[in-house]
Amino acid sequence: MVDMAGMMQIWRLLKQTLVIGVITLLLTVLVGELGVRLLVGAPLMERMPLVRVLPDPQTGFRMKPSDLHYTYQHKVQLNSLGLRGPELADPAAGRYRILALGDSHLYGQGIADEALLTTRLQEALQARFPRCQPEVVNAGVRAYSINQEFALLQRLQPQLQPDHVLLFFYLNDFDEVNIAARYRRYKGLDWYMPDLSGKPEGERLQRWQQMQGLRHSALLMWLHDLWRGLTVDPNHFEQKILRGATDKESEQRRAMVVSYLVQFKQLAQQQGFRFTLVIIPAAVQITHTFTPATYQAFLKAQAQRLGIAVVDLLPAFQADYQQRGQRPILPFDGHYNVRGQQLMAQQVMAYLQEQAPPCAQP
Repeated sequence: MVDMAGMMQIWRLLKQTLVIGVITLLLTVLVGELGVRLLVGAPLMERMPLVRVLPDPQTGFRMKPSDLHYTYQHKVQLNSLGLRGPELADPAAGRYRILALGDSHLYGQGIADEALLTTRLQEALQARFPRCQPEVVNAGVRAYSINQEFALLQRLQPQLQPDHVLLFFYLNDFDEVNIAARYRRYKGLDWYMPDLSGKPEGERLQRWQQMQGLRHSALLMWLHDLWRGLTVDPNHFEQKILRGATDKESEQRRAMVVSYLVQFKQLAQQQGFRFTLVIIPAAVQITHTFTPATYQAFLKAQAQRLGIAVVDLLPAFQADYQQRGQRPILPFDGHYNVRGQQLMAQQVMAYLQEQAPPCAQP
């Protein structure tokens, strides 16, 4: 005969154990969530509309002129050239114009207009060289590589006639974008969002909305980034470039970069503008020493051979980390935050002060 009293006691113990287990799990998740938010930060939420681009045969794609979009929660109003910043006047005598080229690090992913390195740089230049009426044009475009940046310079140079061109080089510039293939893929669309690989509709929009749901949890984002870090492919081209690999693929990528540096230098000589290479460090280099720093060392050696001026930002980022104990990176993003933008502006400004523009001469 079944002992009902005993069975009921066992059932009560099981329920108590289950409740305690659920409460423990919830408290663990809560503590984990709070801990990650305290140590890393809260995930940044995206907002529609995201950046919209037009198919373009010369660059593969370009940002939609005069468009308004958001980078996370910051509003971005593009000018009629499809660049961040105000409308640009025709080149004028006495005005010293700097054209900055680069990818999302220069564009300013997750950064408000007033905190952009180009904004800070222009303010510093105007204070230091007021008679030159300095102007810094931000021609950064997310996901651009070095060949697209050169194509963009070819398009903008006749109209803007810059006095000085700064190329903000990042590690992924060793990966040449197939411009023709990118254009063919999307040429049937009047515009699209690169983050969605199309227009914000149907399944694409649903996937984006689901991802935004996950971004509410710092713990989930941290676990996602941890998994990605543990499963990094050591044979990915960026990892090999950082290690200084000398296999055929790596050497081909280096040769490609040098070929474009030569073209930048030639165009500068033909059109009479200064050209400077600014090397943005990979975030991992701030806390992990690659001996030697072959990414920077290779670029600096080639630039010296070609007679190209260089600004290496890595020492400033490493010194800032030693002082503050924190990398200047947006939480769960990888791009540099406001502090990182400030560091880049300060180092470029220090270089430009040493290379004073001709208009600064009495």
